[in-house]
Amino acid sequence: MLPDLSRRDHNEELDCIVSRVGSAAADIRSIGLILPRDLPRFEPGGHVDVQVKINGKLHWRSYSIVGFSETLRAINIAVKRIENGRGGSLFMWSLSPNDRIKVRLKQNSFPVNLQADRQELLAGGIGITPIISIAQALKRAGKSFRLHYSVARRRQAAFVEELTGLLGDGLVLHVTEETGLFPVDQFVASLEPGTYLHMCGPLGLMNAIKYAWQARSFPSSHLRFENFGYSNSVSSEFRVRVASTGAELLVPANASLLDTLLESGYEVMYECMKGECGLCKVELLSLDGSIDHRDMFLGEVERRDNRSMCSCVSRIAGNAEISIDKIMHGRPSISEAEKIASARSWRLF
Repeated sequence: MLPDLSRRDHNEELDCIVSRVGSAAADIRSIGLILPRDLPRFEPGGHVDVQVKINGKLHWRSYSIVGFSETLRAINIAVKRIENGRGGSLFMWSLSPNDRIKVRLKQNSFPVNLQADRQELLAGGIGITPIISIAQALKRAGKSFRLHYSVARRRQAAFVEELTGLLGDGLVLHVTEETGLFPVDQFVASLEPGTYLHMCGPLGLMNAIKYAWQARSFPSSHLRFENFGYSNSVSSEFRVRVASTGAELLVPANASLLDTLLESGYEVMYECMKGECGLCKVELLSLDGSIDHRDMFLGEVERRDNRSMCSCVSRIAGNAEISIDKIMHGRPSISEAEKIASARSWRLF
């Protein structure tokens, strides 16, 4: 049984003990945590924030609660090591049993529909972590479904033994090194109308699925996904000038623009920290370089215009002047043709 995080528990900090550290795959570490007390039932797809220390400063990073937990006081998370990331994964990989860390409960932003009869699951790489508890919940509910798990190399597939025990032939493993890129169009074309798809993985894979989904005119409400804000690009430092104050800020390679703005005292709206909600979108008044869009919020028109970016995950290769006080938040309007035409260039990592 996994917890249901109520709002009264949201943002409460808990002191936890690391109970175990193990290898889930070549680049994924499984970490067990013992909480100070029993918790309410976790929803499938739920998360916790973990306090990490990066260059002497404390930050919060979000990790999915992986299934296979026996008690309400013990939870499992899994962390992919990213050498050129923001530093959170390297801290997590440094943990040892009996270390103490703080965690913070989070509202579930990736709810599962347990009532739908037709279900499919898709995970790419580390995106398997929230999908596991969803698979467990669907199995308990007696649903018939398959979990399609795409990885770059076989040694990067995590929890395969546990998932095989849970799903049997319902686990479909796709290894890019052996069979090529995941066949997005073929996969979506194989789905019956009315199917609900829950997916998590690299941005390119999820965007390609979204465009193929729209091309089939499937209901958008039947496609549920979560974004970790990963990109194939290496993160480098960049500079921005805040128009309202004239201040020039250096955004380090291991921090986001949102992190830097908040640490510098600017008030910026934000919520998901994963490039999904669009609240942290900033306006670019000038740009000397290019934008690495790592969000799932902006459409192709806004991306091509290079006039805005989601500051929690996206980055700039170069320098820019930004405005943080003139943003109209909301979902952009984009034609179906533009969505489909932008589609199919992506790499799984």
